[in-house]
Amino acid sequence: MNYDKKELMNLIQLILDEEANNSQIDQLDNLLKDNKEAQQLYLEMIDLHIELDTQPYDQIKGVHTLTKRKSPIFFILATAASIIFIFSLTSSPTPKKADSFFAKIAKSKNAEFKDGVKCIDGQTFTKETIELAQGIIGLEFANGAHLTVEAPARFTILSPSLTRFYSGKMVAYVPKKAQGFTVLLNDRKIIDLGTRFALDLSSKNRQMQILEGSVATVSNDSKGNRIFEQAQAVELITNADSPFRDIELDYKTFQKARNFYLPVATLFTFDRDLQGWTQTANGGYYDRGDKPSTVRTKGNYQFSQSRDPRLSNINKIGSYTTKAFKPHSASGRIIARPFFARDLNEKVLILTSPAFQLTPSSGDISVYLSGGIGEAETIRCTLEELLKKGVKTGFLGIALRRLSDNKYVASARRLARTHKDFYQWEKVEILSDELDQVIKDSPNNEQYVLDLIDSFSNKEQYWEWIAMDSVSIPAKIKQ
Repeated sequence: MNYDKKELMNLIQLILDEEANNSQIDQLDNLLKDNKEAQQLYLEMIDLHIELDTQPYDQIKGVHTLTKRKSPIFFILATAASIIFIFSLTSSPTPKKADSFFAKIAKSKNAEFKDGVKCIDGQTFTKETIELAQGIIGLEFANGAHLTVEAPARFTILSPSLTRFYSGKMVAYVPKKAQGFTVLLNDRKIIDLGTRFALDLSSKNRQMQILEGSVATVSNDSKGNRIFEQAQAVELITNADSPFRDIELDYKTFQKARNFYLPVATLFTFDRDLQGWTQTANGGYYDRGDKPSTVRTKGNYQFSQSRDPRLSNINKIGSYTTKAFKPHSASGRIIARPFFARDLNEKVLILTSPAFQLTPSSGDISVYLSGGIGEAETIRCTLEELLKKGVKTGFLGIALRRLSDNKYVASARRLARTHKDFYQWEKVEILSDELDQVIKDSPNNEQYVLDLIDSFSNKEQYWEWIAMDSVSIPAKIKQ
């Protein structure tokens, strides 16, 4: 993908300087999307910023003689000597006004520091090492990031966007405005790309879970450079050929920290069952004729939870595809079965989430989809109208339904249009700004559901199906 390198570097510098507005953050997101070269440049600039940010202040103080206005980094990088120049503009350990701070305790429970002093809500920190002896605290950083830390834990706040973590459990929630928030470990850096992630350094089996969005890890050698996405979990291994080992996501590990202070979000990975999702509309009955038959070849065509990577992809008795189609994360996902009938079905399919309430500015709805894109870009009708119109509606994606009137009030679908992309997982979102408008236009205490919809059929009987995995909804939902 072609892009303006100068424009990209300017946008990244605005992020590092914490001066980017929402429009510029969205612009950077678009430039980074599916662009490996741009992503690499982003990581390199973040990495340089971190290296400078962690230098002792007494090594460079006195050099800062410039005005507050920051210069574009593409100009600053012209000479090696300008490294000090960059640091003088962007480093966090510079002297602060008395009323400024890097982070503050927004909420605490039974929390005490190592010296026995109780944690106080509203207490602020600049550059400081904190040893939490008991309890749990929720930290709000000046750049908008949020961190919940569970004792016993030890960590150092280095700046509003940088923390070094030594031991304990933590869960981070980083909204777009704080994108780039970084956690330093002894052997690697964890760089947020707009996400919710968790770390457990309380035992020998250190682990990281990506609860929403994605993070990048950077180490001294290239072995540790990797991007992790929503619903992935890994053990962090030291002094090994491979610094990561994939493990199964276990929500119980961070249940206390997740539910204490951070904005609520519920993640569905469909590893064992439908997790409370129900069938609202099923397709026709199909039997390929296999003897004996299985769920791959016989039954009502409907959305089902599946851990089976082997799909019955051919309308021929006894034939199975060997094409790999792995879940987006872990070992399960939602797909319509029997799969051989995916382009034969002429009825609407709907799978519905448990009901939930939304609160303003609570985050995005994000889902990973694979399969077709349908014909209609959005859906704006009631459930009853959708069922009446049937597959002529042409929508293939997710839609938020307001329960008081059964009307679809927001939706999203895949954008991929090339043949090679159909079996790839693509992240689709209903963004927080749109959800806030929905809340404003709806009755108080409104209930909603999220529907996975297949209402698309074409004459070619081609790519009429959809699969779903790794759903994140910014609400507390009983599963």
